Amino acid sequence: MSGRTNLTMPEVLWAQRNTPPVLLITFTVTDVDTNTLSLIPTVDSLAFYGESQEASYSRELKFWGTVSPESMKFTVNGNRVFVEISRKETEYWPRLTKLKEQGIRTDFDHWVDEDEEEEEAGENFNNDLGFDMGDMQLDQARQKLDMSDIQNQLSGLAGMSQGMGLSNVDESQFSESDEYEEDDAED
Repeated sequence: MSGRTNLTMPEVLWAQRNTPPVLLITFTVTDVDTNTLSLIPTVDSLAFYGESQEASYSRELKFWGTVSPESMKFTVNGNRVFVEISRKETEYWPRLTKLKEQGIRTDFDHWVDEDEEEEEAGENFNNDLGFDMGDMQLDQARQKLDMSDIQNQLSGLAGMSQGMGLSNVDESQFSESDEYEEDDAED
């Protein structure tokens, strides 16, 4: 490590996924020398240090929840250090750190919403089995369209009219000619 006293806090981008539950963290640095790079994970934090010819970078993240430090993987690509580390909790974190900190932003390029991930998992399950759930649901709907079911539903409607107080109506009071006369009278 050099004797630099000015430390630059690198910008952090982060995303999370639940399948499996991981954090994806990107430290934005300029030409960091991999020989000076230090990443130290604990169950609730990640310390980052690295140097380039222009700057020394240092940042410690106190995580919202807990992680598995032994699961950490990282790669350096240009001006970025990518870190993947497993979360111990399966619930989504509201943010990366316990306290809101400047220079930490959501990485929307890698972010997957919780509900989208559940839909994607369901689609993958269906595709992995080699059949389309849409066809299965259509077949089930066709099987349910049985005349006896329709008759049962219609008889249920008749029962509803009785439950609504319409059972006391004497239908013999109405004749077809009365209905037509009323219609003709309106014209």
